[in-house]
Amino acid sequence: MKRLMLKQPAFLLALTFIINLFVLALFRHTPIIVDEFENYNQALNFSNGDFHLLKISAVPGYHALIALCFKTFGISSLLFARLITMLIGTSCVIVFYQICQRINPGNSVIRTLQFLYFPSIFIYYFVVYTDIP
Repeated sequence: MKRLMLKQPAFLLALTFIINLFVLALFRHTPIIVDEFENYNQALNFSNGDFHLLKISAVPGYHALIALCFKTFGISSLLFARLITMLIGTSCVIVFYQICQRINPGNSVIRTLQFLYFPSIFIYYFVVYTDIP
């Protein structure tokens, strides 16, 4: 029965989302980390109608998406930006799973879990960085 549940994509998605929310909660009082300052401020500026570019190293599509979420929900906190980044990362995991299903369905769950919790990637789901999402 347990083995069967681990093969259910909806169960894995729900479990992943709960784990990610827990980790995000651990980050709620973490101060701005390195490049988060520029990325968060760029999104904040966009949401306030200021479209000049700060010192960012990426095309500002990510920042525009975060700014759109700020405007839509009326929340512009660092924690909310981190939540949006986590949701983007989670959606990437869903896409990764779908690709694995097409290539090798028998190993798609384990490969997706390896992708999700790979130490060099996992941390970026919870910070306002453009590197992974």
